[in-house]
Amino acid sequence: MQRPMQLRALDGVADEPRRMRRAHWHAGEGLACAVEHDNVTGREPPLRHHAIAVDRAKRVEIQVFQDATDEMDEAVAGRLGVNRTDLRCLSVVSQAGVMTPSALAEASGLTRGAMTTALDRLERAGYLRRVRDQEDRRSVRVELAKEAVKGVQAMYGPIAAEAARMLQKFTTAELSVVLKILDESSKMQRDHAKRIRAMGSKSD
Repeated sequence: MQRPMQLRALDGVADEPRRMRRAHWHAGEGLACAVEHDNVTGREPPLRHHAIAVDRAKRVEIQVFQDATDEMDEAVAGRLGVNRTDLRCLSVVSQAGVMTPSALAEASGLTRGAMTTALDRLERAGYLRRVRDQEDRRSVRVELAKEAVKGVQAMYGPIAAEAARMLQKFTTAELSVVLKILDESSKMQRDHAKRIRAMGSKSD
């Protein structure tokens, strides 16, 4: 039977000082051991342990989180009876409240033609509404319909509440690190999505 990752990470370090074994343990867990200070000296662990943690986070933990998020989105899309593109549009509008179709197209990475098709589907399904701008009647904006609001609250409300309780466990400093990682990761993902879309489809 294969030994657990955290135990394999301790192989060959039985004779090392306690502070070094602790660094190996955190690296095996995939934690950011660069901020785990040495019990004895107060110094940060060697860079090699940080490299191990970074590699594990990159190859395993981030992918696991993305897969779990994908599973959640798939479940919501199935419940609402929409495809993943339409779900992304609903997500963007739910955060913005109200926006123009062109702004929604840019935020969701769709062409104007694809955006029009998605809006038609979502409007027919009763999830989005096209409304005239109150200040400029020639301009159209989109917003969530009541049906979509109820659906979003029913499915995302419980996870939002549980996430709020979970986040209370962390210090302000820890949350600042998490927020920075999420912010930079989101930007990176969007930048690479643009790069990949610019490559065209396989049939091009």
